[in-house]
Amino acid sequence: MRLRSDISLRRSGGALRVFDPRQGGVYAFNGAGALLVEALAKGASRDALARVLVEQFEVTPLVARGDVAAFLEQLEQRGLVAS
Repeated sequence: MRLRSDISLRRSGGALRVFDPRQGGVYAFNGAGALLVEALAKGASRDALARVLVEQFEVTPLVARGDVAAFLEQLEQRGLVAS
């Protein structure tokens, strides 16, 4: 799974803004969400995304994998990712 190629990212005021040109939507992410979106934009796998959470937030790998799955599901529901 990866971000759609037409999605643009921009840091602004401490948040990562994601612009979806298809729907005209703008989403703001901070903290863990921003780290995950940036890693996903670089092609990170699910396991790599989970490692980001483990390293940055000291959660267990099991918790991190669950959080990543839920986050990716939200991005998918909004149409921001492609398989």
